Amino acid sequence: MTMESHNEVSIYPGGWRFAATSAYLLAALAFCCAWMIHGPAYPGDWVGFAMTLGGCILFFASLLFAVIRKWMVKKPVLILNEQGIYDNSRLLASAGWIFWEEIDTYYLGQIGQWRMIYVTLKDQAAFLRRQPAFKRLWMKVSSVGRDAPLALMSVLLPISTYELYEQIANYRAEHSV
Repeated sequence: MTMESHNEVSIYPGGWRFAATSAYLLAALAFCCAWMIHGPAYPGDWVGFAMTLGGCILFFASLLFAVIRKWMVKKPVLILNEQGIYDNSRLLASAGWIFWEEIDTYYLGQIGQWRMIYVTLKDQAAFLRRQPAFKRLWMKVSSVGRDAPLALMSVLLPISTYELYEQIANYRAEHSV
């Protein structure tokens, strides 16, 4: 759901893409972990594998709780206003406020099947210093090989990455920011 007021666009979590992506990723992680833990050591032991898989599913169900909580709490995951872009679209390391005067450029990109909007900052070091230690580390690791420390993802959003890109471009053009 997208809500627009006079000078602000707020985008709330939702959509089937988020639920499907979350379920797929958590199921794949549980299966892969169970196979790495049990598969090579005991080939052909399907009962043991099923028990290991059950344990992995329980572990990853706790992550699913965090995902569902993020999805169900009706706080905006992305805000566009005269200050800049407020990013709360990731589970672990959302960027928070990215002020318009900090943004050098932004562009569409893709890693595998994931489409993102990469944001290049004028002073990346200053932005990273403003972040808590975990977020700073996460942003540094995830930006290896790219010139953009930030990536806006649309998995939590009810709109596509391209639609989000258009909304950012339209907002900047309409409000001269």
